[in-house]
Amino acid sequence: SDRGIFFSPPMAKPAFEKLAQVLKTDGLSDFDKNYLIKQAAERNYFTCHQVNSLIRVMSALESTSANRRGVAITLYKRTTDSANFAKVALSEDVMKEADREMVMDEVNAKGKRKPKK
Repeated sequence: SDRGIFFSPPMAKPAFEKLAQVLKTDGLSDFDKNYLIKQAAERNYFTCHQVNSLIRVMSALESTSANRRGVAITLYKRTTDSANFAKVALSEDVMKEADREMVMDEVNAKGKRKPKK
């Protein structure tokens, strides 16, 4: 059961490896890959290293930088060690500096609520 980000373990290694393998399936569109990742994120939490691996899979499949940013943004709120997110999940080998800044701006903006008038 989901006990929240601070008390739930990240996705188990065998299940994570299966997800990564499915994402490498030939003929799977970026839309399908993003959908699968969103489905996995609804039921699981991830470590920064797992997020990095999923972004790496998307990169290897020549997914657009917009799709890689979308994956990062989707998974941020499901990352158990989010303090390391920018450094580990969005490391230089998987994301350009400009993309990393866009992701962090987006996730930081989502955490702040606009004051009601």
